[in-house]
Amino acid sequence: MLKFEWFRYRVFSGAEIKYSITGGNVGGLFTIDQRSGTVTLAAALDHELSHQHQLEVTAEAGGAAARAQLVVQVGDVNDNAPEFVRPAPRITVIEEDDRDLPATIAREDEPLQWTSWSSREGSTAKQPEG
Repeated sequence: MLKFEWFRYRVFSGAEIKYSITGGNVGGLFTIDQRSGTVTLAAALDHELSHQHQLEVTAEAGGAAARAQLVVQVGDVNDNAPEFVRPAPRITVIEEDDRDLPATIAREDEPLQWTSWSSREGSTAKQPEG
């Protein structure tokens, strides 16, 4: 969410302002509140389809108009489901066992920036080595 307060204080100084997206909104991925200037997502963004979106936002009041460019950078995350080498094993840990026994599950998919796992007690994540 992004709000265009700059227009209100620097350009139109208290006038009733109408905001609109006047360029670059391919596929209608973004919406803008005409009264507040708040820009929000109307649909999910996908890095594989577009790394960046450039919008033109127009503010109009009393016959005058001002425009601003909004550039949205889309980060790349691994959104593919993991493919396990073997079916996931069933792992049992005895209550109050403090030996820190490791469990390894191999996967074959695109590299991740972060590997995460979960248990009934919580979840944790660590950055991969290398």
